[in-house]
Amino acid sequence: MDINFDTDEQWYKFIVALKKECPEFVAGGISFNQKVLTACGRIDAALQSLSISERKKFIDDNQEFFTGFTWSYYQDWRESRAKSCVHLMDMYNLLNVRFTLDDFVGETFYAGIPKITCEEVNNAINKYDTSEFVHEKVGIDGKLHPCDKHGRFLETADFNDVYGDGTRVTKQELDDYYGGF
Repeated sequence: MDINFDTDEQWYKFIVALKKECPEFVAGGISFNQKVLTACGRIDAALQSLSISERKKFIDDNQEFFTGFTWSYYQDWRESRAKSCVHLMDMYNLLNVRFTLDDFVGETFYAGIPKITCEEVNNAINKYDTSEFVHEKVGIDGKLHPCDKHGRFLETADFNDVYGDGTRVTKQELDDYYGGF
């Protein structure tokens, strides 16, 4: 995959320079970041425990929060985390190390922030992957699989290996995961 990290690298260099000049300011920013992510992570985890209709109603009833800075900051962080995971999965594949998304558990999980999802990683691939030739996305097993240029998994002739790559994810498992859609 070809994901551009130029902007991320510029921000990192800026923070390193700022830390040298104003360490107290950066320490305050780190504390702010941890508090926001932890609080929003707990809210997100609670929302995920609700049914889809209950979640939608709660969000609709609290639009001011869910359209405000704090929630947007948290969602931007989740997107950046997904972008990093895409890059790591690609690097691990090059090294022939086969991790799944379940293997990406950092300190944020232990602080109550929900784990990364297949949907988040696939959205990051769709948004940030600029490669022209290799197309992949994460399947229900948490692993990268080949797909066409439109992001659809390749046609399969074997319902006992729907991704056609030897991972042996069955059609039944796929149907069960997506609720029969």
